[in-house]
Amino acid sequence: MSWRDTIFEKAAQSRQSLGTITLRKYIIFSVLFSIVFHVLRTFGYISMEFVFHQHPNVVTCSTCSMRYKNEQNHNERIPNIIHQIYFPVRSLDPPEELLAARNSWIEKHPKYTHYLWNESTVQEFIRKEYPHLLTMYESYTYWVWRVNIARYLILYHYGGWYMDLDLICLKSVDDLVDRAEKQKKSVIQHLTFPVGTSNDFFGVTKGHQFLKSVLDFLPQSNRQFIFPYPNTVLRTGTTYMWGRYLNYPYQEEFMILTEKEIAPYFINEHASTWHGWDAHIIRYVIHHLRTFVFIFCFLTVGVVFLFYSKVYILDRINMLVRRYKESNNNNVKYSKV
Repeated sequence: MSWRDTIFEKAAQSRQSLGTITLRKYIIFSVLFSIVFHVLRTFGYISMEFVFHQHPNVVTCSTCSMRYKNEQNHNERIPNIIHQIYFPVRSLDPPEELLAARNSWIEKHPKYTHYLWNESTVQEFIRKEYPHLLTMYESYTYWVWRVNIARYLILYHYGGWYMDLDLICLKSVDDLVDRAEKQKKSVIQHLTFPVGTSNDFFGVTKGHQFLKSVLDFLPQSNRQFIFPYPNTVLRTGTTYMWGRYLNYPYQEEFMILTEKEIAPYFINEHASTWHGWDAHIIRYVIHHLRTFVFIFCFLTVGVVFLFYSKVYILDRINMLVRRYKESNNNNVKYSKV
């Protein structure tokens, strides 16, 4: 092989190596850019929805509130209807403990109409009454997302109450309905942990525009929130519904009950059975938030102290080394003299 061939071969290898490095850098940059863009986009959505409340999708005017519409239509009382939903995730029929919980509502509310919806009846209801929403509903692959959408649609259409099937009734909700009617409230919800309101138990008048705003805004919330728990609560669940309340211009229509006020009405037998590993971690951290904040502050102070201690020690060492060198240089000069 001549020296020219050797040079050309090395040049080709260099170009190939350079191309591989460039491609690798491009892939890494693209991945990092996508992650940063997704995080910023998600943070922007959460900020505008829950902090700045810049996503109102209800018309505001003197005659647009549900209080005014209910008064005009004499539709001020939440209907005596209780809706519950069971999707066959673990078994085709509800297990005995869920049926017993459901019977507790029937026993305490004999004058109410009780509906138990399943996956097929919900789909048939949407196909018949809201065919334009069927594609959106079917696009949600996780059963919890579909159940959330179903409860919003059903209560928007019929009004009444929604209760999760694992809630055990302790007391009739009639006094809540009477109280809401006297105060001219058309939505009843309760606060939940860690923040906001819950969608496991709520009542509303028929055709309420708050639930319409919840349904209309679903395409905007249909995005990835990285982990399973926020992916549910922020996409269609309790936190999503609370965000719609924060952006709703007629909040005076709501009667929101505290944990103490709601306690006499039901107990939750199997709280949040759909929660995964990340939900348990998040809830644990929030329950022990003070401890974690203390640990974080302690570690931060420790890291800062170690950093500056290291800098100080290195400076002292460098100073001693310089003095030693200077002393040696002076000794050399004196010895020559």
